[in-house]
This record gives sequence, C-alpha cells and structure tokens, in this order.
Amino acid sequence: MTLQERFEQKFQPVPWSGCWIWTAATKEHGYGVIGIGSRKQGTMKAHRLSYTLYKGDIPEDCVVMHLCNNPSCVNPDHLEVGTRKQNQRYMVDCGRLKVPNNQGEKSVGAKLTEESALEIKRAYAGRGKHTATGLAKKFWVSRAAIYEIWRGKNWTWLTDAK
Repeated sequence: MTLQERFEQKFQPVPWSGCWIWTAATKEHGYGVIGIGSRKQGTMKAHRLSYTLYKGDIPEDCVVMHLCNNPSCVNPDHLEVGTRKQNQRYMVDCGRLKVPNNQGEKSVGAKLTEESALEIKRAYAGRGKHTATGLAKKFWVSRAAIYEIWRGKNWTWLTDAK
C-alpha cells in the first residue's frame, strides 16, 4: 500500500465543517502523525503530509497553518503555508493562542506595584526631592529601572502622575 493510500484510510470527513479529522495516532496538541515507511524513516505530521500530497512541497523555512483552527484536520483546502511568525499572528487573531498579560505587577519577576511605579513617576515631576539612586534603594530595584519609568519606557499605561 502506498503512503497516500495509507493516509487516506486514517481520516474521517466531517460534512458540516469540511474538516478531515485524523483518526489515527496523534502527537502533542492533537496533531496527527503517520509513519512514512520503515522505522528508520520515522514519522511525519499528518497535516504536513496532506499538504505535500495534495498541494506540493513545503518551503524549508515554512510551517503548514490550519485555517480552520483544528489541529486534527488534514483537509488540504484548510491548510496553507506560512512563516512561524504568520502562524503565531493567525493563532492570536483567531483566539487560539492566548498571549498572557504580563504587564506590570502581573509579571512573574515584578518588584514594583502599580502604586510604587506611580510614586516613581510622580517623583520625576518633583525631581529636586528624589534621586534615581534613592528611589532604587527604596524600592529594591536598579537605577536603570527608575530611569526606564522616567523615560516612559516601562509602566507606560500609568498616566496618573499627579
């Protein structure tokens, strides 16, 4: 049996979505996988094989994107070649890839709170009283962190510098 014949036995078309759902072995995140020959030849992700069989070669620096947002789909009409960056952008735009909000004190390594960052911003307005060194010691951060806040590079969404 050819690789294409084996491939075509391992998916189930879904009429209402148009997806061809992979029913054989899967890998991480639900992507289908198929052996491409002997054990030495290894395996290939099913959606990549589908693209190759029905549309042609995949450029070396590209990935195969799922336009249907279904990792187990192998319908070549739902697949498109793109760069990793394009794929990430598409996943974010479709809501499939959640980009965490690590702003400010939500960041894992945050040392400052919004209130302390506001205090640092306010200190810039009355700069005669405060130095970057003094504020850095007070808040246990580097002078560079203070300067980044003063320059408007960090904590940019905080506008209440009364």
